[in-house]
Amino acid sequence: MRRPFVLMAGGALLLVLVGWAAGELVTGAFASLLVDGIDRPAMRWVADHRNDVLDDAMRAVTHLGDRIVVVVASGATAVSAAVHRSRRWAAFFLTAVLGSVLLSGTIKQLVDRPRPDVDRLVEIGGLAFPSGHATAAAICYGSLLVAALTVRTRPRIAVAVVCGTVAVAVAASRVWLGVHYPTDVVAGSTLGSAWVGLAYLAFLREGNVRPGVYPARAWRRGRVA
Repeated sequence: MRRPFVLMAGGALLLVLVGWAAGELVTGAFASLLVDGIDRPAMRWVADHRNDVLDDAMRAVTHLGDRIVVVVASGATAVSAAVHRSRRWAAFFLTAVLGSVLLSGTIKQLVDRPRPDVDRLVEIGGLAFPSGHATAAAICYGSLLVAALTVRTRPRIAVAVVCGTVAVAVAASRVWLGVHYPTDVVAGSTLGSAWVGLAYLAFLREGNVRPGVYPARAWRRGRVA
């Protein structure tokens, strides 16, 4: 298991550097293209189309990306994997927890982008790039999507679609609520998805998890290392 953790450490450093570089481009060299061409027009469009029903829905949806929700969900799956003696699945989900907590916050401090100067529907401080909620949602629900796709039964597709939809909805809610630009949530979602992909390559790709086998079933049968 030592090599996968080395891979994740190197991958985390690479993602932070790439995220930092992307943030500098968004706020610097490409600002006129991305900020003036996409971010600000999108924020104006959202402000013009808000209504009470959608506002309340977005306030509710965004909580699915709260740190406590993500940590509990990913932590619970990691504990479940450990109980079923699956070290690789436990490491996969535990890595998801750590990534959702550390990655976006580190890049935020490096990029130092203020939040949009618009009418916000929720009170929040801190920095904007990348969106922490979008990153955490992509990591949490992306890792659950990976687990769902190992189920042999038909509901696996429905569960995977729900996980993907929740991650997208959380990202969209941050723009709707006025606390992030579209480029913030795109960066966060991309960062989170890359982290899940890296964790999959590190812990699950080596043949220890047979495709089509539901993780819990594999854990009970001792098929997963």
